[in-house]
Amino acid sequence: MTADAVLMCRPWNEQHVGIANTVKSCGKKLIVDWDDDYTCMPPWNPNRKHFDGVFPNLQKLSALSDVVTVSSVALTQSAAAWGAKRVVFLPNAIDDSFKTLPTLERKPIVLWRGSMTHSADLEVGREYLNEMNKTHEIVFFGDSPSWAYTLKHRHFTVSDYSNYISMMNQLAPEIVAVPLVDHPFNHSKSDVGAQEAFLIGAKLWHTGVGEYLQHKVGERGQVRWASQVNDRRKDILCSLQ
Repeated sequence: MTADAVLMCRPWNEQHVGIANTVKSCGKKLIVDWDDDYTCMPPWNPNRKHFDGVFPNLQKLSALSDVVTVSSVALTQSAAAWGAKRVVFLPNAIDDSFKTLPTLERKPIVLWRGSMTHSADLEVGREYLNEMNKTHEIVFFGDSPSWAYTLKHRHFTVSDYSNYISMMNQLAPEIVAVPLVDHPFNHSKSDVGAQEAFLIGAKLWHTGVGEYLQHKVGERGQVRWASQVNDRRKDILCSLQ
């Protein structure tokens, strides 16, 4: 192994623990990055069954890591509780290459993007979508709920994630809706939905959970660019030398 350090993204199972042990046995530095709190996955998430009994693995990975990076303030507390020696809050940011994304005229569309792992979250936003449907078309980008037929809507599946942003931008929605249930799992989530909304020039509607509390409902905010968090990345790498 010629690398000086290894980055493990979203590790959680025993195989990942084995890889982490190998990294450390080779004398290398280990960076662990987490974007969700797997210890409080909600009952409506179909993936929850894969994460039963995950806590011991998170403890082992935390103990083996030289630094843990997380994308929300709530996750800094979780990672510390799992035993991480050093935790760095590294918010999700948009790659600077998207600065050339064309700005399009807004259309009367409310866009929801996500999968049915967010079925309960989407239910929280159902009343809002029903009300907005009086003046706006609803677009489901990814999956759509069973009750979508009650709305004037369109549904787009996402098979090519390399075109994910450009596809959303071409839709030119006026609003991106990010409803979230007030649940510990959602408190740990980043504000990536807000960043994507701001990137394509849309206003943001949300339910005031976790990282989204920093954004005003109805605002068209500023994009957080990757270059703006480069200093944090550099600090992490310098600390490993």
